Amino acid sequence: MQRREASRRKSVDVRVKLTSTLIAPTGGNGGTFTGSFGTFNSGVATDTAFNWDEVGIISLRSSILDADYLGAGDVIVTSGTYDQFVGRFIPASCGFF
Repeated sequence: MQRREASRRKSVDVRVKLTSTLIAPTGGNGGTFTGSFGTFNSGVATDTAFNWDEVGIISLRSSILDADYLGAGDVIVTSGTYDQFVGRFIPASCGFF
């Protein structure tokens, strides 16, 4: 006799945040990075409303927004490359008065 159990799936709202760190120019203003990903659909979350209000190069690190992935705590990368450099951002316009 073969016994089958019903599969249980739990819908979990996991949100991801990005944290920026200024890479260049050295001694520059870190600025403010804003924006957030939408909800996940089939394992993918996207958004285009990200903004950084400075110039230069930043690194972005992703993490779980509430620091608790499926009740197991924060997801921490302990080896490998997990920061991604983004930029070189330049001023949109420059004016002299």
